Amino acid sequence: MRLEEQAYRALRRAILRGELAGGERLVQEELAGRIGTSRLPVRDALRRLERDGLVERDRRGTYRVVEWHPEAVGQLYDVRLLLEPAATARAAGRLRPRELAELRRLHRALRRAAEAGEADTFVDGNQRFHFTIYGACGNPRLVRTIEALWSGLPPLVPVVLPDQLSRSVRDHGELLRQLEARSARGAAAAMRRHIEGARQALEAALRSRPRQESERVLA
Repeated sequence: MRLEEQAYRALRRAILRGELAGGERLVQEELAGRIGTSRLPVRDALRRLERDGLVERDRRGTYRVVEWHPEAVGQLYDVRLLLEPAATARAAGRLRPRELAELRRLHRALRRAAEAGEADTFVDGNQRFHFTIYGACGNPRLVRTIEALWSGLPPLVPVVLPDQLSRSVRDHGELLRQLEARSARGAAAAMRRHIEGARQALEAALRSRPRQESERVLA
């Protein structure tokens, strides 16, 4: 694994687990020392994290961890619950055989990742699973709007809440069954339950998370 990828994953995990607190200033030299690498991979990792919506940079070029509050998460999930079940319902009758085959393949891969506790691997497969569905809805504008909602925290819930991996796999299995049956109503309901379950778990985790000392990062 490249040094930049190692730095990116280490910093992302530290942010999502609260080891780097919301609003905390990120000093590249200090982070490089803790990770055990040079400053260059850290700089590149921070740029990726900025694109992910997990860190932000001010006019002086200083990076800070984006603060996520339960209220803001609730508002974001309100919009997800309006759009993503609707996209799923539209996709139910439009998914082609090769797309259904891809969803089955992704579901198997996600189950293996969950059983192995590989949250980082799960994140990538989970996003592909969802957007294989949304991409079949026949409305590119709707897909782009959903993509914007996935910036930042939502796609990374498996890293924040690794105990939710098995629940997510079960949800995906039910969703896949409804899509294979071409049931628009059933698929939309399964997606709604899936998103609502993630929302409740994430809001509870954010409310209970203590502010941790940054000295514990990347231990």
